[in-house]
Amino acid sequence: MNIFKKTSLTITFFVFYNIIVYAQKRENEFVSDSSIYKIGSNWLTASVGLGYNLNLRIQETNADFSYQYQTKKSNICMQVGYHLTSDEFFLNRSLQKCNDIHLGAGWRKETIMNDFAFFIGPSYAYGSSFAHYYIGTEKAYKGFKTVGLFSDLQFTYKLFYDVGLGICIYYSLNKSYQVAGVQFHLYFSGAYKGKIKK
Repeated sequence: MNIFKKTSLTITFFVFYNIIVYAQKRENEFVSDSSIYKIGSNWLTASVGLGYNLNLRIQETNADFSYQYQTKKSNICMQVGYHLTSDEFFLNRSLQKCNDIHLGAGWRKETIMNDFAFFIGPSYAYGSSFAHYYIGTEKAYKGFKTVGLFSDLQFTYKLFYDVGLGICIYYSLNKSYQVAGVQFHLYFSGAYKGKIKK
Protein backbone atom coordinates (compact mmCIF):
# COMPACT_ATOMS: atom_id res chain seq x y z
CA MET A 1 0.00 0.00 0.00
CA ASN A 2 1.53 3.30 -1.06
CA ILE A 3 1.68 6.49 0.98
CA PHE A 4 -1.28 8.05 -0.86
CA LYS A 5 -3.62 5.18 0.07
CA LYS A 6 -2.46 5.22 3.69
CA THR A 7 -3.00 8.97 3.91
CA SER A 8 -6.43 8.74 2.25
CA LEU A 9 -7.56 5.99 4.61
CA THR A 10 -6.26 7.89 7.64
CA ILE A 11 -8.03 11.11 6.63
CA THR A 12 -11.26 9.21 5.83
CA PHE A 13 -11.13 7.48 9.21
CA PHE A 14 -10.68 10.76 11.12
CA VAL A 15 -13.43 12.51 9.14
CA PHE A 16 -15.96 9.75 9.84
CA TYR A 17 -14.82 9.46 13.44
CA ASN A 18 -15.37 13.20 14.03
CA ILE A 19 -18.76 13.10 12.30
CA ILE A 20 -19.87 10.20 14.51
CA VAL A 21 -18.55 11.82 17.71
CA TYR A 22 -20.14 15.18 16.83
CA ALA A 23 -23.45 13.51 16.01
CA GLN A 24 -23.41 11.66 19.32
CA LYS A 25 -22.70 14.86 21.21
CA ARG A 26 -25.50 16.70 19.44
CA GLU A 27 -27.86 13.77 19.96
CA ASN A 28 -27.60 14.32 23.73
CA GLU A 29 -28.60 17.98 23.43
CA PHE A 30 -31.75 19.86 22.51
CA VAL A 31 -32.76 23.49 22.06
CA SER A 32 -35.64 25.26 23.81
CA ASP A 33 -36.28 29.02 23.50
CA SER A 34 -32.78 29.54 22.05
CA SER A 35 -31.19 27.77 25.04
CA ILE A 36 -29.13 24.59 24.71
CA TYR A 37 -29.67 21.81 27.25
CA LYS A 38 -27.80 18.56 27.71
CA ILE A 39 -29.80 15.40 28.36
CA GLY A 40 -28.51 13.21 31.19
CA SER A 41 -26.72 15.88 33.22
CA ASN A 42 -25.68 15.66 36.86
CA TRP A 43 -28.08 17.13 39.40
CA LEU A 44 -28.35 18.38 42.98
CA THR A 45 -31.28 17.91 45.37
CA ALA A 46 -32.02 19.81 48.58
CA SER A 47 -34.79 18.18 50.62
CA VAL A 48 -36.83 18.59 53.82
CA GLY A 49 -39.52 16.32 55.16
CA LEU A 50 -41.05 14.07 57.77
CA GLY A 51 -39.98 10.63 58.88
CA TYR A 52 -41.01 7.88 61.23
CA ASN A 53 -38.49 6.45 63.69
CA LEU A 54 -39.10 2.69 63.60
CA ASN A 55 -37.17 2.07 66.84
CA LEU A 56 -38.94 4.63 69.04
CA ARG A 57 -42.17 4.83 66.99
CA ILE A 58 -42.19 8.61 66.85
CA GLN A 59 -42.38 11.20 64.08
CA GLU A 60 -39.21 13.09 63.14
CA THR A 61 -38.15 15.92 60.84
CA ASN A 62 -35.29 15.58 58.38
CA ALA A 63 -33.24 17.18 55.64
CA ASP A 64 -30.99 15.85 52.90
CA PHE A 65 -28.48 17.37 50.46
CA SER A 66 -27.38 15.05 47.65
CA TYR A 67 -25.35 15.27 44.46
CA GLN A 68 -26.20 12.79 41.72
CA TYR A 69 -23.73 11.93 38.97
CA GLN A 70 -24.89 10.56 35.61
CA THR A 71 -22.41 7.97 34.28
CA LYS A 72 -21.68 7.49 30.60
CA LYS A 73 -23.71 4.28 30.64
CA SER A 74 -27.37 5.03 29.93
CA ASN A 75 -29.59 5.37 33.01
CA ILE A 76 -26.85 4.39 35.53
CA CYS A 77 -26.10 7.02 38.21
CA MET A 78 -24.10 7.51 41.39
CA GLN A 79 -25.07 9.53 44.46
CA VAL A 80 -23.29 11.09 47.43
CA GLY A 81 -25.21 12.91 50.13
CA TYR A 82 -25.79 13.98 53.72
CA HIS A 83 -29.01 13.18 55.58
CA LEU A 84 -30.04 14.40 59.04
CA THR A 85 -33.08 13.35 61.07
CA SER A 86 -34.18 14.37 64.58
CA ASP A 87 -37.26 14.33 66.80
CA GLU A 88 -37.24 18.13 67.14
CA PHE A 89 -37.34 20.93 64.59
CA PHE A 90 -33.89 21.88 63.30
CA LEU A 91 -33.54 25.10 65.29
CA ASN A 92 -34.56 23.37 68.53
CA ARG A 93 -32.93 19.97 68.04
CA SER A 94 -32.53 17.48 70.88
CA LEU A 95 -29.81 14.86 71.28
CA GLN A 96 -32.10 12.40 69.48
CA LYS A 97 -30.61 12.51 65.97
CA CYS A 98 -28.98 10.51 63.20
CA ASN A 99 -26.56 11.80 60.58
CA ASP A 100 -26.05 9.72 57.44
CA ILE A 101 -23.23 10.27 54.97
CA HIS A 102 -24.43 8.09 52.15
CA LEU A 103 -23.16 6.75 48.83
CA GLY A 104 -25.42 5.07 46.33
CA ALA A 105 -25.67 3.49 42.93
CA GLY A 106 -28.85 3.99 41.02
CA TRP A 107 -31.03 4.05 37.96
CA ARG A 108 -32.54 7.12 36.31
CA LYS A 109 -35.27 7.76 33.74
CA GLU A 110 -35.33 11.35 32.48
CA THR A 111 -37.84 13.07 30.18
CA ILE A 112 -38.30 16.70 29.18
CA MET A 113 -40.83 17.31 31.97
CA ASN A 114 -39.98 14.66 34.59
CA ASP A 115 -37.11 12.89 36.31
CA PHE A 116 -37.34 9.55 38.11
CA ALA A 117 -34.42 8.01 40.02
CA PHE A 118 -33.75 5.25 42.54
CA PHE A 119 -30.60 4.89 44.67
CA ILE A 120 -29.36 2.40 47.23
CA GLY A 121 -26.00 2.04 48.96
CA PRO A 122 -23.96 2.12 52.15
CA SER A 123 -23.94 4.92 54.70
CA TYR A 124 -21.83 6.00 57.63
CA ALA A 125 -24.28 6.84 60.42
CA TYR A 126 -23.51 8.67 63.65
CA GLY A 127 -25.51 10.44 66.33
CA SER A 128 -27.36 9.53 69.51
CA SER A 129 -30.64 7.90 70.44
CA PHE A 130 -32.86 7.69 73.50
CA ALA A 131 -31.47 4.94 75.76
CA HIS A 132 -34.95 4.05 77.18
CA TYR A 133 -34.24 5.34 80.69
CA TYR A 134 -34.07 8.65 82.56
CA ILE A 135 -31.49 10.27 84.81
CA GLY A 136 -33.74 12.13 87.18
CA THR A 137 -36.20 13.89 84.89
CA GLU A 138 -33.80 14.05 81.94
CA LYS A 139 -33.73 11.54 79.11
CA ALA A 140 -30.53 9.51 78.76
CA TYR A 141 -29.06 9.18 75.27
CA LYS A 142 -26.65 6.65 73.83
CA GLY A 143 -24.21 7.71 71.12
CA PHE A 144 -23.45 5.58 68.08
CA LYS A 145 -21.17 5.36 65.06
CA THR A 146 -21.93 2.58 62.61
CA VAL A 147 -22.36 1.61 58.98
CA GLY A 148 -25.80 1.25 57.49
CA LEU A 149 -27.90 1.29 54.35
CA PHE A 150 -29.56 4.30 52.74
CA SER A 151 -32.07 4.23 49.90
CA ASP A 152 -34.23 6.84 48.20
CA LEU A 153 -36.75 7.05 45.38
CA GLN A 154 -37.06 10.44 43.66
CA PHE A 155 -39.90 11.83 41.54
CA THR A 156 -39.31 15.31 40.06
CA TYR A 157 -41.53 17.60 38.00
CA LYS A 158 -39.43 20.06 36.01
CA LEU A 159 -40.59 23.67 36.06
CA PHE A 160 -37.80 24.26 33.55
CA TYR A 161 -35.59 21.56 32.11
CA ASP A 162 -32.89 22.22 34.69
CA VAL A 163 -34.99 23.30 37.72
CA GLY A 164 -37.77 21.35 39.36
CA LEU A 165 -39.78 20.34 42.42
CA GLY A 166 -40.24 16.82 43.62
CA ILE A 167 -40.94 14.24 46.25
CA CYS A 168 -38.62 11.60 47.67
CA ILE A 169 -39.37 8.42 49.64
CA TYR A 170 -36.36 7.37 51.70
CA TYR A 171 -35.21 4.68 54.14
CA SER A 172 -32.21 4.79 56.47
CA LEU A 173 -31.26 1.52 58.15
CA ASN A 174 -28.56 0.75 60.71
CA LYS A 175 -28.43 -1.25 63.94
CA SER A 176 -28.93 1.83 66.15
CA TYR A 177 -31.40 4.01 64.24
CA GLN A 178 -34.02 3.17 61.63
CA VAL A 179 -36.13 5.82 59.98
CA ALA A 180 -38.30 6.02 56.85
CA GLY A 181 -40.19 8.95 55.44
CA VAL A 182 -41.10 11.42 52.73
CA GLN A 183 -39.28 14.57 51.65
CA PHE A 184 -40.02 17.46 49.31
CA HIS A 185 -37.03 18.55 47.27
CA LEU A 186 -35.69 21.24 44.99
CA TYR A 187 -33.97 19.90 41.87
CA PHE A 188 -31.11 21.70 40.13
CA SER A 189 -29.53 20.17 37.04
CA GLY A 190 -26.36 21.10 35.18
CA ALA A 191 -28.21 20.72 31.88
CA TYR A 192 -28.03 24.35 30.71
CA LYS A 193 -25.17 24.83 28.24
CA GLY A 194 -25.78 28.34 26.95
CA LYS A 195 -27.60 30.24 24.22
CA ILE A 196 -27.49 29.60 20.50
CA LYS A 197 -25.05 32.04 18.92
CA LYS A 198 -26.63 34.08 16.18
